[in-house]
Amino acid sequence: MSSSEKFPLARVAIAAAAMCVAILFAVTLLTEWWPIVVARDPAHIASYHFGSLSMMGHGGWKYANPEVYAWTAFAEAFAAIATLPALWLTIVRQSRKAAIALVIVCAVYVGSSLILGQLYWSPRKALLSHGNTSP
Repeated sequence: MSSSEKFPLARVAIAAAAMCVAILFAVTLLTEWWPIVVARDPAHIASYHFGSLSMMGHGGWKYANPEVYAWTAFAEAFAAIATLPALWLTIVRQSRKAAIALVIVCAVYVGSSLILGQLYWSPRKALLSHGNTSP
């Protein structure tokens, strides 16, 4: 059995595209982590206005300070990289165990994002406007 018969080209192309999106997402997040934690670039840090009400109102709790923002980005990049083997095994090898693992990883990521306020949902808006007395 040749490698082209073992792994159909269409599945390999789909897996490669999905993995490229995950890698692009991870690299983008790491470019947010690097200048804050490693390079400690004051200009980059000052450009975000960490701790301001407008920044936290728009982006949530992770904009409270530079370290929280940077390490949140790093954790999200790590999660994106962690999905790469499961993506390959699910799409190309059609592994049911990998598919279940991928669904669990994505569910935990989305669930924790909802709980921590990284994804918009109506209770978050209610919580943010709780202290606001204006209509």
